[in-house]
Amino acid sequence: MKFRPTDYLRMLKTPLGRWELWKGAVFLAWPVLRRIASAYRRMLLPATRLAVVTGSLGKTSTLHAVSAILAVPLPRFRFNHYGFLASSLLRVPPGRAYAVFEVGLSGPGQMAAYAHMLKADIAVITSIASDHNRSFKNLECTAREKGALVRALPKNGLAVLNGDDPRVLAMAGETVARTITYGFSPHNQVQAVSYRLNWPEGTVLDVSIAGRMYRINSRLFAKPSMYALLAALAVVQGEGGGIEASIARLERLQPLAGRFQPMAHASGAWFICDDFKAPAESMEAALQFLAEVPATRRIAVLGDVTEPFGKQGPLYKTLGKLAGSVCDLVLLVGNAEEYYLPGLNQSGHSRQTVYLCRRDFRNAIPLLREQLRAGDVVLIKGRHEQRLRRIALALGDASVLCPVQKCEAINLECTECWMMK
Repeated sequence: MKFRPTDYLRMLKTPLGRWELWKGAVFLAWPVLRRIASAYRRMLLPATRLAVVTGSLGKTSTLHAVSAILAVPLPRFRFNHYGFLASSLLRVPPGRAYAVFEVGLSGPGQMAAYAHMLKADIAVITSIASDHNRSFKNLECTAREKGALVRALPKNGLAVLNGDDPRVLAMAGETVARTITYGFSPHNQVQAVSYRLNWPEGTVLDVSIAGRMYRINSRLFAKPSMYALLAALAVVQGEGGGIEASIARLERLQPLAGRFQPMAHASGAWFICDDFKAPAESMEAALQFLAEVPATRRIAVLGDVTEPFGKQGPLYKTLGKLAGSVCDLVLLVGNAEEYYLPGLNQSGHSRQTVYLCRRDFRNAIPLLREQLRAGDVVLIKGRHEQRLRRIALALGDASVLCPVQKCEAINLECTECWMMK
């Protein structure tokens, strides 16, 4: 889309417009910033051990966990690509022992450029999933692209790999660096032996590392979040750090916004907001976690799947069937609600227990306000652009006046947005 000069003037009049102009300027500056940041890394940060986190799911949670155990600040910018990534690298002061970054991809050929600029010493690969369906032909192509970071590691580098994901585990044979794996399977060097939900306080995770058992009383929830903790412990183990001190730091981590984030309601009910991403694998994991949570009634507010693979009908039918087996009530918001119905009907649900909210999230608010009671647990899950978390905020103390059905303000939290009030 081409903009006229008057369009830019109009954009300058609104906070979101100014943000979009700034974002566009940084994006356009990427070719220059990339070269400057690359030189900065080699000339002024040669001794800094730089850890880079990438993968389809769990990147940001893992970034926070690794940042905590290495006791280093998070990157300056939330955006994890192009000029913003280069700008964050330029903010690292010379002399720092470690720095941590997250890298996201939007298409083929990008990781090689990022790997050259960052010159990573530690690569953490979280998972390979369908989150990049529109950008890559298949999961093998996704793995090949993300694996470029591992292949670029030096001999004294460290590859930290999710050993439960076969595509990630295969990257161990693509690098000259040392490798260490983490996960729940027995073959992993950092292995989660067991985990137990302590709702609503957190999760108790027992981990085996080098023949010793450790316990983490985490404030995070759900099995996907445990992988972030395991990845961080694998970094510590690979770098020769202290496990006990690292566990103490990990136990202070709070759930991130929109990632298995619990929110208490005045009625005595609880919301679980997991609406930051919604690929098929993440939808399934969220519903499985809801099944683990002790509740009088389990309710799910389900939106659309992010970049679904193949035909949508069978996918949504499977998710609908799973939701039906877990939930007492289901509220559907978005374009795909009709696709959920065959699976929900097959699991025994009827129009009395399934509510169609169409494309407007606001239709779910009065329904839940009428339904909620003590002991209920409500999962909120959908595409990031749907911002379904506004339902929980509206049922709390927040004044939600924003009517936008598809929000393009990426990386701007609803609680920070000027359109909320």
